[in-house]
Amino acid sequence: MSRARDIQAQGPFRADQLSAGDPYELSRGHVVECLPTGARGGKANLLGGAVLASDPAVEAAGVDTGFSPNPSTMRAPDVAVGAIPDEPGWVPGVPALAVEYADRGQNETELAEKIDELLGLGTRFVWVVRLAPPPLRQATAAPQSAPVPYVEVHEAGEPIRVYGIEETLTAPGVLERPVPVRALIERDAGLDATLANLLARRGYESLDAVRHEGHAEGRAAMLLELLEARFGALEEALVQRVRSGSVEQLRTWAKLLPSIEAPTEIFE
Repeated sequence: MSRARDIQAQGPFRADQLSAGDPYELSRGHVVECLPTGARGGKANLLGGAVLASDPAVEAAGVDTGFSPNPSTMRAPDVAVGAIPDEPGWVPGVPALAVEYADRGQNETELAEKIDELLGLGTRFVWVVRLAPPPLRQATAAPQSAPVPYVEVHEAGEPIRVYGIEETLTAPGVLERPVPVRALIERDAGLDATLANLLARRGYESLDAVRHEGHAEGRAAMLLELLEARFGALEEALVQRVRSGSVEQLRTWAKLLPSIEAPTEIFE
């Protein structure tokens, strides 16, 4: 959350004059004081960061990471997805996706300036997660009757779109998987989404797929033990074929075990 300020012209400050941990951002050479996040927003920031960082298409994500696309600008979205190097200093450029959590006390003028600045400098998507409704005098694209929480999606040159708690967000070209709005706010939904993303990164569609693979590995190991006990050492090609079998194939092969005279006959 940042305080409003008046900008009449280019300011005198540069991004290299700020250090990590300073409570400031920089907009067109003007210092923007940033206040600590409240309890609810802080928990949501961490949750949203985990959900986005675990997406299979995401190589790097950060929380409160400073981006400096030019010497007079340094912006630090609550959560950001982009090319974030593993080194100190501000990140050159801007994130592909920026997320801002807006709770009570959010200054709408400052938030609007930050969104416009990010989009104008190349950010593709800005998601504003509304944990509390904006003041009536500072209306946004969302109807004032819209129940919170909800998310505003900002894209350059596009009308602002609003998504409710039961809806799903996408960021084509940035994220591989859709993000439930609820996952950016509620702990259980966020953890479920993070787990699903982590499984997808390893090639699994679901936790059931992991269990199914484990079941197949167990059946294969048991079948190989029985074959070795009956026929002695097995050829590597046969071992690999058994290990690559599906649960259904392994079940069929196991049924043939009592009637075969050579280990390769289970495949016939």
